[in-house]
Amino acid sequence: MPDTAEQYGEQGRSIAPNIPRPDPSTLTTAQLLREIDHLQVLLENKILSVEAQLAAQKELTDAKFAASERNVTTAFTAAKEAVGKQEAAFKEQIAAIAETMNVQDRGRGAEIAALSKQVERSDARGGGFSSAGALLASALGAIGVLVGIAGALYAAFKP
Repeated sequence: MPDTAEQYGEQGRSIAPNIPRPDPSTLTTAQLLREIDHLQVLLENKILSVEAQLAAQKELTDAKFAASERNVTTAFTAAKEAVGKQEAAFKEQIAAIAETMNVQDRGRGAEIAALSKQVERSDARGGGFSSAGALLASALGAIGVLVGIAGALYAAFKP
């Protein structure tokens, strides 16, 4: 029979004799609390590790981005310089072509002036064909045609 107060319930009834001492539910609860604390520490460590990895990855990404940005800036600067050099070269080529055309125009102008003077001298001398010369040339041409026709007829009707 129970002889201590702790073996009796609140109403004075006896606690079931099949519950061992110490109470396993208390031990289990304590063990669960220890495991939860341990899991909480592990989880916090894992979170800190992931945060550190993310920070390192962000630093690496930022460094790569900065390097890419510098490369793009350098490429744009080089392209701008190349375009400037090409523009200067085109301007030089255009200036050379314009100078060549000016020289050719001056040469042609001199040739035209010489031909104009020659035509003026020819007109002043009465050179070229006059109307009588043109009449003579056309008469000689007509005689040549008649001689040609006569020769063809003679060859065709040879006796």
